[in-house]
Amino acid sequence: RDCVAYNPAKPSRIMTELLKRNEFDFIPIQDMNPQQIAELLRSVKLYVDFGDFPGPERIPKEAAYNGAAVIVAKKNAAINDFDVNIPTEYKLDDYDDIKLVSDKIRFMLDNYQNTFHDFDVFRKQIDGLEQNFISTIERIWQ
Repeated sequence: RDCVAYNPAKPSRIMTELLKRNEFDFIPIQDMNPQQIAELLRSVKLYVDFGDFPGPERIPKEAAYNGAAVIVAKKNAAINDFDVNIPTEYKLDDYDDIKLVSDKIRFMLDNYQNTFHDFDVFRKQIDGLEQNFISTIERIWQ
């Protein structure tokens, strides 16, 4: 379905503006348990996050892992591929440009099937997080 999930706990000027425009069907991730969040992320085509990324973020990972495309503001931890390993074209430098952001969202919704595999590397990285963590701990304590 052509819906876009977002996290209202991470406010940004651009998200406020996008919501005012009422151009897309945005669904806030709020008042949901983990199962409901996963179900929502499986049902939408896109997750957007233009808030701060002080470190590794859970919801962009969950979104990609559950099949949603992801667009983020290219700032803080989202700059590097360790924390948000998505193609550069989905990390927006000029995330305050409402037309650019709106056009990117429209493109992602209209081309979901064609861009789905752009997130395969990130999904594979997410799938290996637990094993990588265990391996790191074992290396440290040996």
